[in-house]
Amino acid sequence: MIAQLNDMTAHDSVQFVNASAAMSESDLNLKEHNKIVLTTRLGFILITCKDIVRAEANRAYCNFHLKDGTKLRASRSLKFYESKLREWNFIKVHKSFMVNLTHVEGYI
Repeated sequence: MIAQLNDMTAHDSVQFVNASAAMSESDLNLKEHNKIVLTTRLGFILITCKDIVRAEANRAYCNFHLKDGTKLRASRSLKFYESKLREWNFIKVHKSFMVNLTHVEGYI
């Protein structure tokens, strides 16, 4: 799930490795692969959007909670990821939280 490059072509993988901090999603055709790039203190991580359950703002950082229980901290704000996540069925339920509607089973 994390940085699954096996679904990408060799050309896309090379582009990923050579990416700079200013890389854009269009460079890797990530929309086609249903992936988002998370910028972390260790570099870039590719995440399949359907595997993200929720995103939580934490000051200048954003915590991503995945369906397998993994928690990842991105070194960008929720605001940075908000427009990208909206394209993948996420809604903002609070100023600090976005949830993936795919994983919502009910509302009380």
